Amino acid sequence: MDLSVVICTRNRAARLPETLAKLRDLQPPDVSWELVFVDNNSSDNTLDILKEFSLHASIPIQVVREKKAGLSNARNAGWRAARGAIVAFTDDDCYPQEDWLVAVVRAFREPDLGYVGGRVLLFDPDDAPITIQTSTQPVFYPAHSHIESGQIIGANFSCTRRLLEAVDGFDPHLGAGTTFDSGEDTDVLIRASLLGFTGRYDPAVVVFHHHRRRLENDVKKLYCGYAFGRGALSMKTILESRARKLYLKNWYWRLRSLLRQGHRDYCLHELAGATRFVRSRLSGARRSSDRAAPEIWHFEGDVHGAARLKQAGTDAVGNLQG
Repeated sequence: MDLSVVICTRNRAARLPETLAKLRDLQPPDVSWELVFVDNNSSDNTLDILKEFSLHASIPIQVVREKKAGLSNARNAGWRAARGAIVAFTDDDCYPQEDWLVAVVRAFREPDLGYVGGRVLLFDPDDAPITIQTSTQPVFYPAHSHIESGQIIGANFSCTRRLLEAVDGFDPHLGAGTTFDSGEDTDVLIRASLLGFTGRYDPAVVVFHHHRRRLENDVKKLYCGYAFGRGALSMKTILESRARKLYLKNWYWRLRSLLRQGHRDYCLHELAGATRFVRSRLSGARRSSDRAAPEIWHFEGDVHGAARLKQAGTDAVGNLQG
């Protein structure tokens, strides 16, 4: 398998069909590929919707159920189940452009590239212009680069499996569903860069974000959550990274810039996130190597979508073979 697309979801059954419909429109790349859906222990009928979609697919699909909450836990379950040499991540409220897979594969034809990010555009122009990346300027990131939050967004982020194995995946203490609502994507890139991996921001790789946030209070709450996570990530990098001086200097200038722009609230949330991160480390929080095996269903659909389900093993693994 050359390419795996990982999409994590939780309690989005009402909106998930829109995303699935867009996935049907994707242009197939000239490599073998699969879809990996991760249901992060939803309490609605998300799992049933994913299985029903998979039954009629013409490509291999895995449906993974990760019971431990948190986007990092879900993404870790997804890439570990994935069989592709390249793993592409997007979100359950994002609609990839039709040539997304083709663009991802084309980007990784550059020798020795470890990761690729792309544009994240608004799907609905009435939504607030947030959680997007609109730059049309390509950027190359050499090894040991300084990587700022927001330069590459997890909603449109691909990397090699070798990179994910080298950094041991996403930090389960960061990201949505944790105390720190963001930072898990940038954290992976920082650690990968310090290990010698190179990357690229490629504006030809495009997804559309349908986040549906329009109210000023919702926007401010989101930004405060992101600032809290950025503070935690900054402190983690300063405490645990060989590049602590570089990141300490850049964090200092970012906080000064926020104050100059009148964003005192965001500055305070970053400092609060950094303080909370230190407290969590002092209290003994560490990344745990204990991981309960997720439930996985394999769907190997043919062009007609005809298949039969076979249950096997204690991990509830089903093989659907056309």
